[in-house]
Amino acid sequence: VVGDVALSPIQQWFFEHDFTQEQHWNQSVLLDIKPGTKLTEQQISKALAAVVMQHDALRLRFVRENDNVHQFHHDGANGAQHFVLHHVDLEVDEPAKLSQLITDHCSRIQASLHLTEGPILAAGLFTLANGQRKLLLVIHHLVVDGVSWRILLDDFTQALQKVQQHDDPNLG
Repeated sequence: VVGDVALSPIQQWFFEHDFTQEQHWNQSVLLDIKPGTKLTEQQISKALAAVVMQHDALRLRFVRENDNVHQFHHDGANGAQHFVLHHVDLEVDEPAKLSQLITDHCSRIQASLHLTEGPILAAGLFTLANGQRKLLLVIHHLVVDGVSWRILLDDFTQALQKVQQHDDPNLG
Protein backbone atom coordinates (compact mmCIF):
# COMPACT_ATOMS: atom_id res chain seq x y z
CA VAL A 1 0.00 0.00 0.00
CA VAL A 2 1.33 3.42 -1.00
CA GLY A 3 -0.27 6.86 -0.91
CA ASP A 4 -2.63 9.06 1.08
CA VAL A 5 -5.13 7.77 3.60
CA ALA A 6 -7.62 9.68 5.76
CA LEU A 7 -6.82 10.24 9.43
CA SER A 8 -8.82 8.13 11.87
CA PRO A 9 -10.84 9.99 14.52
CA ILE A 10 -8.24 9.29 17.22
CA GLN A 11 -5.45 10.51 14.93
CA GLN A 12 -7.45 13.72 14.30
CA TRP A 13 -7.85 14.13 18.08
CA PHE A 14 -4.10 13.68 18.56
CA PHE A 15 -3.17 16.40 16.09
CA GLU A 16 -5.84 18.80 17.37
CA HIS A 17 -4.19 18.75 20.82
CA ASP A 18 -0.85 20.13 19.60
CA PHE A 19 1.26 18.15 22.08
CA THR A 20 4.79 19.29 22.92
CA GLN A 21 7.19 16.60 21.68
CA GLU A 22 4.52 14.75 19.70
CA GLN A 23 7.31 12.57 18.28
CA HIS A 24 7.78 11.01 21.71
CA TRP A 25 4.14 9.87 22.05
CA ASN A 26 4.85 6.18 21.73
CA GLN A 27 4.51 2.71 23.18
CA SER A 28 7.36 0.34 23.79
CA VAL A 29 8.25 -3.11 25.05
CA LEU A 30 11.59 -4.24 26.47
CA LEU A 31 12.09 -7.94 25.85
CA ASP A 32 14.63 -10.29 27.40
CA ILE A 33 16.45 -12.45 24.86
CA LYS A 34 16.95 -15.95 26.22
CA PRO A 35 20.58 -16.55 27.19
CA GLY A 36 22.39 -18.60 24.58
CA THR A 37 20.04 -17.57 21.76
CA LYS A 38 22.15 -17.06 18.68
CA LEU A 39 20.33 -14.01 17.38
CA THR A 40 22.23 -11.45 15.30
CA GLU A 41 21.53 -7.81 14.49
CA GLN A 42 21.14 -8.79 10.85
CA GLN A 43 18.49 -11.40 11.74
CA ILE A 44 16.59 -8.90 13.88
CA SER A 45 16.73 -6.35 11.03
CA LYS A 46 15.43 -8.87 8.49
CA ALA A 47 12.58 -9.87 10.79
CA LEU A 48 11.65 -6.24 11.51
CA ALA A 49 11.72 -5.46 7.77
CA ALA A 50 9.29 -8.35 7.19
CA VAL A 51 6.95 -7.00 9.88
CA VAL A 52 7.09 -3.51 8.34
CA MET A 53 6.24 -4.94 4.92
CA GLN A 54 3.32 -6.90 6.40
CA HIS A 55 1.83 -4.03 8.42
CA ASP A 56 1.26 -0.96 6.26
CA ALA A 57 0.67 1.34 9.26
CA LEU A 58 4.36 1.00 10.17
CA ARG A 59 5.18 2.86 6.93
CA LEU A 60 2.89 5.84 7.62
CA ARG A 61 4.19 9.40 7.59
CA PHE A 62 2.34 12.50 8.80
CA VAL A 63 2.66 15.95 7.21
CA ARG A 64 1.28 19.29 8.42
CA GLU A 65 0.08 21.68 5.73
CA ASN A 66 -1.90 24.87 6.43
CA ASP A 67 -3.33 23.79 9.81
CA ASN A 68 -4.16 20.35 8.41
CA VAL A 69 -2.41 17.03 8.79
CA HIS A 70 -2.49 14.28 6.25
CA GLN A 71 -0.95 10.86 6.41
CA PHE A 72 0.40 8.72 3.65
CA HIS A 73 1.98 5.31 3.28
CA HIS A 74 5.61 5.69 2.38
CA ASP A 75 6.95 3.48 -0.40
CA GLY A 76 7.32 -0.01 1.01
CA ALA A 77 9.96 -1.21 -1.40
CA ASN A 78 12.45 -1.85 1.38
CA GLY A 79 11.10 -2.46 4.88
CA ALA A 80 14.55 -1.85 6.38
CA GLN A 81 14.40 1.88 5.58
CA HIS A 82 11.34 2.23 7.82
CA PHE A 83 13.01 1.55 11.16
CA VAL A 84 16.29 2.04 12.96
CA LEU A 85 18.02 -0.66 15.01
CA HIS A 86 20.37 0.78 17.63
CA HIS A 87 23.00 -1.47 19.22
CA VAL A 88 23.99 -0.55 22.77
CA ASP A 89 26.80 -2.26 24.69
CA LEU A 90 26.45 -1.86 28.46
CA GLU A 91 29.10 -3.86 30.28
CA VAL A 92 28.14 -2.53 33.74
CA ASP A 93 27.88 -4.78 36.81
CA GLU A 94 26.30 -2.32 39.27
CA PRO A 95 22.50 -2.92 39.03
CA ALA A 96 21.42 0.65 39.85
CA LYS A 97 23.82 2.16 37.32
CA LEU A 98 22.85 -0.41 34.68
CA SER A 99 19.17 0.29 35.22
CA GLN A 100 19.73 4.04 34.79
CA LEU A 101 21.83 3.53 31.64
CA ILE A 102 19.16 1.29 30.10
CA THR A 103 16.48 3.86 30.95
CA ASP A 104 18.55 6.68 29.43
CA HIS A 105 19.18 4.77 26.20
CA CYS A 106 15.53 3.69 25.97
CA SER A 107 14.48 7.34 26.31
CA ARG A 108 16.84 8.39 23.52
CA ILE A 109 15.56 5.66 21.24
CA GLN A 110 11.96 6.58 22.04
CA ALA A 111 12.69 10.23 21.23
CA SER A 112 14.24 9.25 17.86
CA LEU A 113 10.90 8.67 16.15
CA HIS A 114 9.90 11.24 13.54
CA LEU A 115 6.36 11.56 12.21
CA THR A 116 7.22 13.29 8.93
CA GLU A 117 10.49 11.72 7.88
CA GLY A 118 10.32 8.46 9.79
CA PRO A 119 10.97 6.16 11.30
CA ILE A 120 7.91 5.62 13.47
CA LEU A 121 9.42 2.30 14.57
CA ALA A 122 12.76 2.00 16.34
CA ALA A 123 14.51 -0.85 18.09
CA GLY A 124 17.41 -1.15 20.49
CA LEU A 125 19.51 -4.27 21.00
CA PHE A 126 21.18 -4.09 24.40
CA THR A 127 24.19 -6.28 25.14
CA LEU A 128 24.76 -6.48 28.88
CA ALA A 129 27.35 -8.07 31.16
CA ASN A 130 27.36 -11.87 31.44
CA GLY A 131 26.02 -12.26 27.91
CA GLN A 132 22.54 -10.97 28.75
CA ARG A 133 20.67 -9.19 25.97
CA LYS A 134 17.48 -7.19 25.74
CA LEU A 135 15.51 -5.92 22.76
CA LEU A 136 13.55 -2.68 22.91
CA LEU A 137 10.79 -2.12 20.36
CA VAL A 138 9.29 1.38 20.11
CA ILE A 139 6.37 2.37 17.86
CA HIS A 140 4.53 5.68 17.70
CA HIS A 141 1.12 5.47 19.36
CA LEU A 142 -0.55 6.84 16.22
CA VAL A 143 -0.08 3.40 14.64
CA VAL A 144 -0.03 0.95 17.55
CA ASP A 145 -2.18 0.07 20.55
CA GLY A 146 -2.38 -2.71 23.12
CA VAL A 147 -4.16 -5.12 20.78
CA SER A 148 -1.79 -4.42 17.89
CA TRP A 149 1.26 -5.28 19.99
CA ARG A 150 0.14 -8.86 20.39
CA ILE A 151 -0.22 -9.26 16.62
CA LEU A 152 3.06 -7.48 15.85
CA LEU A 153 5.02 -9.51 18.40
CA ASP A 154 3.56 -12.77 17.05
CA ASP A 155 4.52 -11.78 13.51
CA PHE A 156 7.98 -10.64 14.65
CA THR A 157 8.54 -13.98 16.40
CA GLN A 158 7.42 -15.87 13.29
CA ALA A 159 9.70 -13.77 11.06
CA LEU A 160 12.65 -14.30 13.43
CA GLN A 161 12.13 -18.06 13.37
CA LYS A 162 12.07 -18.04 9.57
CA VAL A 163 15.22 -15.91 9.38
CA GLN A 164 17.05 -18.18 11.82
CA GLN A 165 16.08 -21.18 9.67
CA HIS A 166 17.39 -19.33 6.59
CA ASP A 167 13.86 -19.13 5.14
CA ASP A 168 12.19 -16.14 3.51
CA PRO A 169 10.68 -14.09 6.37
CA ASN A 170 7.76 -12.97 4.16
CA LEU A 171 4.64 -13.11 6.35
CA GLY A 172 2.20 -13.57 3.48
